[in-house]
Amino acid sequence: MHAVHEMVSLDKALPGMILSDAILDQQGQVLLAEGTVLTAATIAALARHEVAMLPIMVAGAVAPVVDVALVTARLAYIFRGDGAAPIDGPAATATTILRHCIEDYRLGREEVA
Repeated sequence: MHAVHEMVSLDKALPGMILSDAILDQQGQVLLAEGTVLTAATIAALARHEVAMLPIMVAGAVAPVVDVALVTARLAYIFRGDGAAPIDGPAATATTILRHCIEDYRLGREEVA
C-alpha cells in the first residue's frame, strides 16, 4: 500500500470512499483496483466475497518521509548472508530478488512490468 490509508470495516464503508490498495479475493485475483471509488453495489459485492476490511485513502494526509539510509541499512542487516548478487541473470537467487522487491516496496519505487 503506497497511499496513506486507514482500515475500515466493510459495515462502516460508505459510497464515495476511495480504496488505497487493490482488494483481492482468496485466490489472489483483483476484485477492485487501487483508486476505486466505492458505490453501494461494490460494497454489496465485497460482502458476497466475504471481505471484512477495506484500506481507505485518508483525505489530506501526507505520506511519511522514508529514510532511505535506514531502510537500506535494515535490509542489509536482514539479508546479510545474501551478498551482492545481481537481480537478473542466472546468478540471481530467490533471496536476492526478494530483497530487491522489499527494498522497492519500502522505498515506494514503482514496479516495472
